Amino acid sequence: MKLRVGIAGLALSLLANVAFAGAVYVWTVNGVKHYSDQKPDGVKAEQLQVMTGSAVTDNGTPTNDQPPAANATDAANTPQNAEAQKQKAEQEKIRQENCAAAKRNLDVLNTYSRIKVTEGGKTRYLTPEEVATKKQQFEKLEKEYCGTPAASQ
Repeated sequence: MKLRVGIAGLALSLLANVAFAGAVYVWTVNGVKHYSDQKPDGVKAEQLQVMTGSAVTDNGTPTNDQPPAANATDAANTPQNAEAQKQKAEQEKIRQENCAAAKRNLDVLNTYSRIKVTEGGKTRYLTPEEVATKKQQFEKLEKEYCGTPAASQ
């Protein structure tokens, strides 16, 4: 008799766990979302199906509860990756603008023999030594900004 009661109790406890794994209700009141395993009175609630517990393999050992790894296209579409791609595109645009500016400055230095600059409200011409120094600076910048992007090197 005790064995039958024990088996019946075990069966009921297993059924209770299965029943609990069933319904969860969700509803919104004044912009606040509520969740419960009991249906609320007087409020329209949506029933969600939730399964609990963990899976086991054929030999009884627990499996990894992590979902299967997402494929590469799913990983690339995450908000973090979208933001990173946006930042990378902005950096590439800035790099291209800097490249164009360095080329324009080099073109001016190579085309004109006398370069006028205004410093402190006074206008003057660059000396040949200053022109040579500026050329070196802009050649370095051109190499830095117009070379292959750092991400693809």
